[in-house]
Amino acid sequence: MPSETVIPGPDVSAPAPRPERFTTDRDFWHGAELDLDAYLARVGLSGDLPPTLDTLRAVHRAHLAAIPFENLQIVLGRTIPLDVPSLVDKMVRRRRGGYC
Repeated sequence: MPSETVIPGPDVSAPAPRPERFTTDRDFWHGAELDLDAYLARVGLSGDLPPTLDTLRAVHRAHLAAIPFENLQIVLGRTIPLDVPSLVDKMVRRRRGGYC
């Protein structure tokens, strides 16, 4: 009977280290313009948020619970700016809803 070879993998029970920065040299999403602390406060999250699948699920759930869908801009015939500062201003600072 052939013996099984076990290849050790990463310890998935331990959280990944927090990155030193959230952006790269090719920051397509302009993450440096996001006020992450204000966003997390808006959706009701705080404390240690390691970059894990559980954290992603918690952020997604919190966003859906705190920031409703809103289509007022479209109904009023206004433009919908999608740059990061505009999104942060609308959904975080003015506590309005998001849109698709």
